[in-house]
Formats: sequence, structure tokens, C-alpha cells
Amino acid sequence: MSTSAPRKNSSIWSSAARSPAWPTPCRSRRTLCRSTPARSSTLQRRPDILRLTTWALLERPEPIPVEVEAYRAKLAAIADAQARGVVNGRIEPVDLMATLLGLVTAWSGASPALRSLAPDPASPGRLAAFRTVIVTAARTLTTP
Repeated sequence: MSTSAPRKNSSIWSSAARSPAWPTPCRSRRTLCRSTPARSSTLQRRPDILRLTTWALLERPEPIPVEVEAYRAKLAAIADAQARGVVNGRIEPVDLMATLLGLVTAWSGASPALRSLAPDPASPGRLAAFRTVIVTAARTLTTP
């Protein structure tokens, strides 16, 4: 098994960089609340995404332009939704996005020791319970 990271110009790096954290435009708080647990479910099915993201952070602390532009569009969409009063405007868009992304990776990024203390940690029921927590937290954060 190879321990080297995929080349930055490989298709997996390119698609990971362009992969949306949330659909743009952000028309409503509901978009953010529904997309947050969906991304967490994706990480449960595709743990390689979190591994690639972590590896990318270790390999290159500087952002690449495609990532910056993808986030810029999402932050603009959140700011627009805030200006329309449909998303909490008391939190800066970048802070809101970072917090929601933290929720998305919370279970996958938790230490195995912590996850082992949860009742039946790998069961679909456990993941569904955590998904409910994510939805509740996302609603709380985004409610105007």
C-alpha cells in the first residue's frame, strides 16, 4: 500500500477541490440545514474524502485558487441569504461556514476512543442520532 499522497493535478484532487460543501446559491436556511447532515453522511460512506482533506492540509498549508473560488461563491451566497434575513446575520459568513463544516466532520474526525464510548458506535441508529444532532445545531446556528 502506497503512503504517498495523490499528485495535486490528479483527477481526485481536482474533483475534491471543486466539490461543493453546500449548493450555491444559498436560497434559504433550509439549504444549509439539509446540506450539513448530508455532507456528514457522505463522509461516513466515503472516509477517503476526509483523509484527502487532512492530507492536503498537511501537504500544503496554502490554498489553491480553485478552492478559494469555490468557497468565495459559497460565502457570497450565505452573505446574500443573511442580507435577505433568511439566515442568521449575527455570524460572519466565513465563521458560519467553518462551524458548519466542523459539524460535518465532527463524528468522522472524532478520536476512535471517543466514538467507542457511544452506544453501538457503528450502527445506522447511532449515525442517525448524530445526524439529528447536526440538524439541530445547524438550525440553531442559522436561525435569524
